[in-house]
Amino acid sequence: SPGSAAPAAFGGAAALGLVIVAPGGEEPLRPVVLLTVTVVHLVHVLAGTAALLPRSALLHLSALARPLRRFLAIQAGVMALAGLAALLPGGRNPVLLEVLAVLGVAGAAVLAVVLLRRR
Repeated sequence: SPGSAAPAAFGGAAALGLVIVAPGGEEPLRPVVLLTVTVVHLVHVLAGTAALLPRSALLHLSALARPLRRFLAIQAGVMALAGLAALLPGGRNPVLLEVLAVLGVAGAAVLAVVLLRRR
């Protein structure tokens, strides 16, 4: 059932499978990881949509336009962050870079809270 914990279990199993059996485990940004992130996100979006629909409902493709735009926007952001992470030097990062990253994440969290409160 889409409303159950099955989609989350799928995501967990995919992540566990990457850690255990996928080759090149030391490189976190390898293509199979990025593809798995995209597929798990797509399953999450589709399961959420399916959980809201009654079994007898007719689904028009135009109803999927907003979730598709949201999915693409999130994936674009994720891939941009992955590209940025690929540019970082290996090993230990400079302290200033780590502090800026923490401040950026904190700023994004504050922005999300502010935007969600406006609803």
